[in-house]
Amino acid sequence: MLIEGRLIDASGRERWYRLARQRVAGDRGQPLQLALLQDCTDEKLARDAALRSVHELEQWFDFSPVGMVLFDEAGLLVRCNAAFESLAGQVPVTLGEAGVGLQQLLGWRQGAPHAALQPGAPALQWQAALSLPEGRTQRLSAVVRAFHTALGQRRYMAVVGDRSAEEERDLARLELGAMMDTAGVGIATFAESRGWVRSAVPGPAAGAAPSAGAASALHAIKRELVEPASLPDYERLQQALRSGERAEVRYAVRHPALGLRWLLTRVEPGQLSPGQRTTSVVTLDVTEQQLARQRNVQLLGERDLMFSLSEVGIAYLRDGRIVRANDAMAELTGYSVAELAQLE
Repeated sequence: MLIEGRLIDASGRERWYRLARQRVAGDRGQPLQLALLQDCTDEKLARDAALRSVHELEQWFDFSPVGMVLFDEAGLLVRCNAAFESLAGQVPVTLGEAGVGLQQLLGWRQGAPHAALQPGAPALQWQAALSLPEGRTQRLSAVVRAFHTALGQRRYMAVVGDRSAEEERDLARLELGAMMDTAGVGIATFAESRGWVRSAVPGPAAGAAPSAGAASALHAIKRELVEPASLPDYERLQQALRSGERAEVRYAVRHPALGLRWLLTRVEPGQLSPGQRTTSVVTLDVTEQQLARQRNVQLLGERDLMFSLSEVGIAYLRDGRIVRANDAMAELTGYSVAELAQLE
């Protein structure tokens, strides 16, 4: 009979022992008790540490924010955590009952694990789209590895992650790149943890307008490129960048390769997380828009000049009232320009 116990030795340390008792006969035949005392302190401490590790692993498995699932060679789902249930929706008892998406995700092929899933072999990764009961599609990725248990049984562990956010980010990057390529937009973001992060602008496609590739050339504008008349606006932009304030500035630059260009830069402060500020800067080449605006101003000025100098009486009416008249109309009617505006 084996008995385990604890004692405090002469130095005050805790010791664990294993006691075995056996009945024996003495030299004269009298009954005696033989007690064998074995120090098992190291074994006891190692066993307790192993139990604690197993408990910690179980806690980590259950409460991990990453989806985790354990299955055997027959496809039986031995264990999974709440995160996996949230990602996969309804969890089947066996992979044979699972949908095609979940089977593909966990490497289940034709009623058995993938042939490359072997103990000691590198982990394999798969991706799949799962159709959830509420009608939406969940895009997931999984890393699956095979191993042997202490009893020699083969098990498969899969760590499952949600790829929806990654795909949305990739889609946003594609859309941003398309916008920058076609509209000539330059974008930069300042994050306190990373400094300035500039978005790469792809080169213009064949046959694209000149402004389509101008964003990269006009992305970083130095002060010496700014037209003198636009320097006050440019300084206002620099002040907004230094202080992280919201601003929208239109200014002219003379680029060595592109000539006179008009830029519109918008500074937009934001906050990524509590205490972490960010500033986004968007620069748009608005040369064509500015030239069109200047042509319109010129045409309006020429029209006003012709209106004022014309010897023909001209009046503009709106809702039956004269809103504007020239001097020739005043001379013809005998009213002043101001009096004509008061007539009904």
